[in-house]
Amino acid sequence: MTAQTLSRVTLQTLENYRTAATQAVVAYRLGGHRLVGAVNGALKNGVYPRTAKMAPRATERLNEVRGSVSKIVVKGIEPQVNVRLTPQWHVQAAATFLSIDVRDGLQQLRNRPEKVASASTWFDFDARNSVFGTVRYVGHFLDRSNPTGDIEMPSFTVFDAGYTFTYGPMRLRLSLDNVFDRTYEQFVGFPAQGRRVRAELFGSF
Repeated sequence: MTAQTLSRVTLQTLENYRTAATQAVVAYRLGGHRLVGAVNGALKNGVYPRTAKMAPRATERLNEVRGSVSKIVVKGIEPQVNVRLTPQWHVQAAATFLSIDVRDGLQQLRNRPEKVASASTWFDFDARNSVFGTVRYVGHFLDRSNPTGDIEMPSFTVFDAGYTFTYGPMRLRLSLDNVFDRTYEQFVGFPAQGRRVRAELFGSF
């Protein structure tokens, strides 16, 4: 096999991996038996025949991934609302409600809360000056580490606030995260960021 041929084989194998990963992510996020079936069909018809000829071991690994995806079914909704109540008041809200079904003895998904919600309110003093407040809720979820094993992490709610100043293409944002200095963990043994002040500068040209 020449170096040029080997290069083509390697690139094709990487492209097959990318295709498989993209299909798996779509099925994971949107869930449902039909999507999982579509993933399996796409992998079987589009990826395996090419990969099997070039990299048998890669094909075996893709089969394992395919089987794992088939045993995890994610269903749910992700509603969003964006409303301007008055010329000055603006409200935005989003939520995620999932039902994750893990089968055949597979481990529960790590750091995958089934309930997440956020709501933000903006008040525009004028075209340049605005203030906002955001409340974020994350439901309980599973995390795991060594040597603790699986741990059920409690839900938490965090409130953020800030101010923005806009001048032409430039925008300055001053934020106060975790206003009430709530103590919580997103990963076992690692406390999340407490109250802090952030400054961000954005520009479009």
